Amino acid sequence: MALLFFMAKKSKYLEVGEILVSPEVITEYFACDLEACRGACCVEGVEGAPVAEEEKELLLETLPRVIDTIPPANVDYMTTHGVLYSPAPGAWATMIVDGGRCVFTCNEEGECCRCAFEKCFTEGSQSLFYKPISCHLYPVRTRRTDAGRTILYYDVWSPLCDAAVARGQREGIRIYRFVRSALVRAYGAEWYSRLEEVADHYLSSHE
Repeated sequence: MALLFFMAKKSKYLEVGEILVSPEVITEYFACDLEACRGACCVEGVEGAPVAEEEKELLLETLPRVIDTIPPANVDYMTTHGVLYSPAPGAWATMIVDGGRCVFTCNEEGECCRCAFEKCFTEGSQSLFYKPISCHLYPVRTRRTDAGRTILYYDVWSPLCDAAVARGQREGIRIYRFVRSALVRAYGAEWYSRLEEVADHYLSSHE
């Protein structure tokens, strides 16, 4: 398979179908270490998690099924302020409380933070929604080119995710492997297979 490059703003992107992929997604290592970070990405930051327009309806439909998992204070906040907000025209994000905590965050044993949707989905409840794809993809983020093409890039969050980088390096897990299920969910198994081919070619020619 031919390996193609796309020049944009002095950076090289790998072209996988219609998606542009930053080489760091392939070369860098990452694997969440919840024992170290305790799910800090759910409670840190200044904005809520981006929610795609096509996710809104399913998220709202599923919310009543997971509401008992969410702390009462967060439920009260949602009742008063809403579930989602719009940080920019045409964009949506999860509401946050206490300056950074996602309103859907719940605490598990040992005070590890977790998404209530993910908890209910993985524990076999009737949840229909896993969690926002933006969360599922992390540390991969997306943005659009002026021409409307999607770029996937590595969002470096240091020191918050330093333990995840160290674990990825220790266990030999590259970013695109770590987020495989999210990439398949977002773009399909066939696209991910093409990404693997591109990754193998790129790594063999650069290492």
